[in-house]
Amino acid sequence: MFLIAAAALVLALTTAVALRLWRAHPPPQFRQLTFQRGTVFSARFAPDGKTIYYIAAEDASGPRLHSTTLARPELQRLDVPPANLVSISSTGELALLLKPQIVRFGFDRGILARWVPGSGAPREVLEDVEYADWSPDGSGLALVRTSSGRTRLEYPTGHVLYQTTGWLSDPRFSPDGTQIAFVQHPNPVEAAGTVMVTDLSGAARTLTPSWRYALGLAWAKHGAEVWFTAADANAAAANLVLRGVDLRGGQPRVIAQVGGNLAMQDVAPDGRVLLTEPNSTAGLAILKAGEAKARDASWFDQTFLGDLSADGKQVLFTVEGAAAGNASVVYLRKTDGSQPVRLGGGYGVALSPDGRWAISLSLTKGPLQPITFLPTGAGEPKSLDPGGVTATRIRWFPDGKRLLIAGLEPEHGLRLYVRSIDGGKPKAISPEGVRITGLALSRDGKFAAAGDERGLTTLYPVEGGDPLPVPQVEPDEVPLGFADDGALFVGRLRPVTVPVFRVDVRTRSRTQIATLVADVPGALGIVRAAVTPDGSTLAFNYVSVSSSLYVLEDAQ
Repeated sequence: MFLIAAAALVLALTTAVALRLWRAHPPPQFRQLTFQRGTVFSARFAPDGKTIYYIAAEDASGPRLHSTTLARPELQRLDVPPANLVSISSTGELALLLKPQIVRFGFDRGILARWVPGSGAPREVLEDVEYADWSPDGSGLALVRTSSGRTRLEYPTGHVLYQTTGWLSDPRFSPDGTQIAFVQHPNPVEAAGTVMVTDLSGAARTLTPSWRYALGLAWAKHGAEVWFTAADANAAAANLVLRGVDLRGGQPRVIAQVGGNLAMQDVAPDGRVLLTEPNSTAGLAILKAGEAKARDASWFDQTFLGDLSADGKQVLFTVEGAAAGNASVVYLRKTDGSQPVRLGGGYGVALSPDGRWAISLSLTKGPLQPITFLPTGAGEPKSLDPGGVTATRIRWFPDGKRLLIAGLEPEHGLRLYVRSIDGGKPKAISPEGVRITGLALSRDGKFAAAGDERGLTTLYPVEGGDPLPVPQVEPDEVPLGFADDGALFVGRLRPVTVPVFRVDVRTRSRTQIATLVADVPGALGIVRAAVTPDGSTLAFNYVSVSSSLYVLEDAQ
């Protein structure tokens, strides 16, 4: 009896303490600000802390600038060309990225422009900028841009504070202007990253461990913490949580979370937080010659294209997120719509010419992970040591004995390598700084096609020699595959409608062979595609996103 009474007393005291703490620190409250169908990509508070500018895509016209207020959340679409919003100065001047491109995980490259509301057209400042943030006094902008295979944080323009062979996102000045926080992503094709901070002399420090996904960052109102949205290594893709870390680099804490994603946008001077709750889908589709519409080949809601067999009969893909048990799982599926076969873990990136093996990479487990060969039928997996190169994309040579690897060596930017499947040291065949939105290997194994540092399609001789530009391929078009006769299939990825052309490198003729269409609600664009050597079958990845804008009150 005494034990029961004692337990009841402890419970009562605990409840009283909890209620007192709840009253002192009530749970943060979310208030929705946008209600229209579409996607909100970025948002910032104006200096008054009440007006909000944000970028939303509601139709095929692209991402457009809107404004609203906390008191009356009615949107106003502003007369500005398609752009992404990256920062607002203390004087109310906006920094925009015009003609924004989907490079990694949203619109994150464009022409930096300055615009004062009501002043006419934005004034262009600098090309190929990925992120920017105004200094607190509005006198200058910190920039992120890529050159010579390195992504650099600059302030002032041209003065490098930090650089990486991966990529950087979300640079934000501290309230006192003495430091810049940012997210460092070591792999150029992944969102895994760590939160870092640097002073204006370039003395950088790491504040957090690595996160599986880290996107969105701002400083707390008092400047003693950096707040960011990230998912830990064991989380599903759709589980980014609002977190905070102090400048001593202590244990990050959870500030707010919901059942899905949260994406940090901004913090107002009074501590209110702007967030979006994006819901993204990566879909896979197959288009056959003679068919008017592509057939859906997705498996759950996060399906990522890896490779298409040369005969067009099989497609390799990866499923991610909660449906895959919070992991990444490689599947092989016939393009006739048959049920897929689960091959193993990781990210599926390439099929062997004979169809007996699929290559899997562990992209989120850090650098220099082994390359895994998964049998597509009976057999046991094999592994190949990385050979000092972190692979991000792979294509299998037609002879079945070598691999074309897009990867990173320590202290080197992204470039192309050739390596035997039996091992040995990878041989670099391209300069640093190649872009691999599209990557193809000729049928005779003599040339690799990828974008150069400017994004222009270039042929890299496998046996050595100078890179060969392909002037008949238009800017922003990327290689999707080679025909047996050496012609190149190309397309301008990222729009929701992508014409695919067959380009004869010798005669310079261009013939359209197909049109890829992401015909789904909220489609953002087509981000990856592959085509068989005869042009009869195409596989492509599309991304669709829906999200609304919220303000978080009483965050602490």
